[in-house]
Amino acid sequence: MKRALAVLCVLLMVVSSCGFVYGQNTQKKEAPKIATWTVMIYMSADNNLESAGIHDMNEMEVAGSTDKVNIVAQMDRSEGYDTSNGDWTTTKRFLIEKDDLNGDIVSKELMDLNETDMGDPNTLTNFTIWAIDNYPAQHYLLDFWDHGGAFWGTEWDDNPNGTAVPGYTSDWLSMPDLTASLSNITKHLGRKLDIIGFDACLMADFDVLYQLRHYTDYIVASGYVEPGEGWPYDWILPSLDDTPDMTPRELGKIICDDYVDSFSDRQGDPNDTTAITMALFDTTKLAALGHQLDMLSELLAMNSDTRPLKGHWSQIYWARNKTNSYDFPTQYLPGNVFPLDPGGYPMYDIIDLMDNLIKYFPADTQIKDQATAVKTAAQEARIYYRCTGYQDAVKGANGITIYFPSGSDTKYSARYDPTEMAQQTFWDDFLHYYINKKSATNTPPSVQITSPKDGDFLPEDQGGFMVSGTAFDYQGGVGLVQYSVDGGEWKTASGSTDWSFPLNTKNLGPGDHVISVKASDASLSSGAVTVLVTVVAPPKENVGKTTLGGSLNIAAAAVIFVALVVVGAMILGRRKKK
Repeated sequence: MKRALAVLCVLLMVVSSCGFVYGQNTQKKEAPKIATWTVMIYMSADNNLESAGIHDMNEMEVAGSTDKVNIVAQMDRSEGYDTSNGDWTTTKRFLIEKDDLNGDIVSKELMDLNETDMGDPNTLTNFTIWAIDNYPAQHYLLDFWDHGGAFWGTEWDDNPNGTAVPGYTSDWLSMPDLTASLSNITKHLGRKLDIIGFDACLMADFDVLYQLRHYTDYIVASGYVEPGEGWPYDWILPSLDDTPDMTPRELGKIICDDYVDSFSDRQGDPNDTTAITMALFDTTKLAALGHQLDMLSELLAMNSDTRPLKGHWSQIYWARNKTNSYDFPTQYLPGNVFPLDPGGYPMYDIIDLMDNLIKYFPADTQIKDQATAVKTAAQEARIYYRCTGYQDAVKGANGITIYFPSGSDTKYSARYDPTEMAQQTFWDDFLHYYINKKSATNTPPSVQITSPKDGDFLPEDQGGFMVSGTAFDYQGGVGLVQYSVDGGEWKTASGSTDWSFPLNTKNLGPGDHVISVKASDASLSSGAVTVLVTVVAPPKENVGKTTLGGSLNIAAAAVIFVALVVVGAMILGRRKKK
């Protein structure tokens, strides 16, 4: 009997090594509870906005986190602007807790990261993935808090931990930086973020929106310069706490309304301002707008009188001149009366620009029709917006802008070239033609992918599916459409103006995949437009598991069965001998 018990003990030890645990070993770290929303606020206050950052964190504490809403913030502070709350100058992470708007930060400090470079995409990636893992939720809002500069970037850190960009005293997140970071974040999450918000100036630039369309369902941003007070967090977050089941679209509208109302309610904190705007964008509509702008830019670049400010170019000049400019200080003027770009950010309202092109090209049916198509696409992408202020300051403001430097000021920013808008469309080429007053004798085809949509999830077991779209060429016809998957070999699609090609999800495998398409005529090729799709593996069946004081897999069950048979045989054997 003792030998049988000894054998049983040995076999049970084997079972434990196979994954069968019992007693105290069954205790595992409790998984974080899944909230309805997690709001992640990335605060680069290591600059002259430090005092505003302290104030905004106090506004966040008016709401505080709940069991349904997690509010987490990472803030990097500066030296010399604000000495309150311990005057710390490192980067800290907080779980925002409820408190009065009294100037004191009472929220729980989760960790001190020492000095960080908030302009490093890895810093953004680390914070966001940490927040997702530790505060899981059904919906995520990633809020970029800092200075903003349209496609030039956001999140300026005046004291970065590392080497700043040569020629500048600070580091920041460029468009390629945001792309690199958000790509890693959405891969980790397994889907798009619900909302990306910019509590920063000038970020409702279509060049920014187009860049980020792969990584979020909605974007909330301002076209104008934001006042230093920024978003009214003591308005927005209590609304979310009170109604945590609101949809991302509903929350986006609340941000727009609360932001504009807070600066136009004739009350202090924040003080009213003369020009304010905020808009909500549906990222699934942005690719279509990019395609329409691509076609318009080709028309505007062709058949132009080469004499400065005469003929065709003169009409474009006056259409631009009369368009609402979001560049300070011209945003406060009834028209862009300056021939230069005094503020350095020549951002022009897309919808207002289209209205003026229609006005200044009354006899050009092609330009009028294409400008109308652009206007319609912009209105469909901008699903909600608010603006207020003195009439001249907001006349023609529709909440969405595009880069359009002056033809009299030959300063074209090289930072525009790496944007996807410049890489994939003819808009940057048109800008060069406009600045130099030279006409394009030929333009490449324009191409768009209509299916699948950007951000689509495709089941791996779906197998074959078709990628399809259209292409157009003003000079006589599309000769060839080619495609590439994940940067691989370029292959030829079937068709030209209407084209398609098959792919197989089983061959692609689970994960994110970039589908690129370009079109060519006899001499020129378009930029490669892209969609980002995610192939999802089928769920694994929960087989081979049972409950016996813990987790038990098939191997462990087999060992126990053998153990019982062997011990039973040994006991029965002894009884026979007796």
